Formats: sequence, C-alpha cells, structure tokens
Amino acid sequence: MPTLLVVDDEPLVRWSLRERFAADGFRVLEAGTVAEAMAQVTPAVDAVLLDFRLPDGDGLTTMRRIKALAPGAAVILMTAISTVEPAEAIAQGAHEYLRKPFDLDEASAAVASALVPGRPASGSRQADRPA
Repeated sequence: MPTLLVVDDEPLVRWSLRERFAADGFRVLEAGTVAEAMAQVTPAVDAVLLDFRLPDGDGLTTMRRIKALAPGAAVILMTAISTVEPAEAIAQGAHEYLRKPFDLDEASAAVASALVPGRPASGSRQADRPA
C-alpha cells in the first residue's frame, strides 16, 4: 500500500484528497503546516501533495527538506498562485505541478504518474489553464 502525505493548510482540500486516495488504496497522512509535515516525513513516504503556500513556510523550501529526508518521495506541488512558474518547480525537483483549483482525477493521475518507476516528471497538467 503506497503512502501519500497531503500537506495543505485548507482542511477541506486535505479531506477531499484523503477521501479519494484512501478509497484508491493509499495510506494517507495529513499535515496543515510545514512543521506537521516534517514530523511525518520518512523514507516510507512514496509521494507528497504539497501546497506551495503554507502558514509556516513555502513549498519549494519544504520540498527540498522533504527530499533530504525521503529522497525517493515524488513531490507534487499544488498552488493557486499564478506567479509560481511550473518550470521552476520542476527544475527544483517537483515531479508535477498542479494549479488550484484542480479536480480529484487530475490529482490522482499526477500521483499515479509519480509512482511509476523511472517515469520522468511531466510538468504541469494545467499550465495553460488560467489561475
């Protein structure tokens, strides 16, 4: 059973993602802050859905910290901020980049893609969609 860490300060976003991925057979961990996320990161985490803007930190810095503790974890950044460039996120190690709002099928496809061994990052699934 793959382990997914969902990091978002919006409880409804966490709930929606938890329900979807638990139904899909994932072990789902949740965090609303960087501190909560870092307390749960271990090499056993397979993928992370990470909000770009959190109350106690930013997504790119947090992603680097996660990768240091769990190098095999695929990190998928999520953001509603249109100034964040998908190419920058991918260059810094994100597997995917999702613009909010996204639907659960897009999130599911991004995580599925991230868990395919040896599969390269495909970048934003919504790069051309207005923020």
